[in-house]
Amino acid sequence: MSRYSKLDLWKKFLIWTGIALIIGLLMVVLYKFFVSPDRPTSEYTSMEKSVQSPVHQAIGNNHITQITPEDKAFSGNADVAQGEKPPFSHELFPRQASRDSQSASHDSQSYERSIIQSIVVETRLTYELGEGTEVPPDEVPFIPAGDAASYLEGPDGKVRLDFISPVEFRMQRNGRIVVINHFSLQERSDLHWIPVESLKSFDYISLPIITADYGSSLNKLVFFKASLSVNGHDVILSRLDTPTFQLKQGTIRLQLGNLKQWVDNVNPP
Repeated sequence: MSRYSKLDLWKKFLIWTGIALIIGLLMVVLYKFFVSPDRPTSEYTSMEKSVQSPVHQAIGNNHITQITPEDKAFSGNADVAQGEKPPFSHELFPRQASRDSQSASHDSQSYERSIIQSIVVETRLTYELGEGTEVPPDEVPFIPAGDAASYLEGPDGKVRLDFISPVEFRMQRNGRIVVINHFSLQERSDLHWIPVESLKSFDYISLPIITADYGSSLNKLVFFKASLSVNGHDVILSRLDTPTFQLKQGTIRLQLGNLKQWVDNVNPP
């Protein structure tokens, strides 16, 4: 300390300046090591890839399955599908970050429309209820004893659409009831992943009427509608506000002119 006191002001200034520079450099080094945004992020990236949030895991593993209670099931043909729809991906084409993403999205949508991925048919029949008859519940799980499938028919043969249980009933305020049937293309069908254009080879569709043993509760048919959905796109096959036929069971056969017209709009010549 005696040496320091003997130094003049200039030399003391230089000493303190040097000490300040050393402290400043040390602080810069510590900042770069602990706080700097340029720090490598590989360890964080690997952690994010290996850990998923509980919500994401729940959504990714969620598969909906319909269970038919044994005490409500009807005996019948076990070969007839009870009807859960096959789960479809929420995103058909994986998202890819690129400057051509808009073009890729357009191509994906065009592909989705032009290739058969799913076919679902729905029929709705509205009846007047018979006086004093039993009102059906909203849903009735049902396994028909015979062939309850719908068929696309053409010169080259038939394609089966399986009946999907349950039969649905919707009560209306005016006292009428709607009977709803669904049919779906089999997973092993040859129509899967072929051009939608191939649907033009079918001329008719046969649709069985399934009332799940509640036909005796139904009186007069007052409305009929049948629609067919291809890849989620609905096509109305027939709509009759005043049906000229009365049918509680059996099969309805419809022409597929509306479907062929829809195919032409999807795939213009």
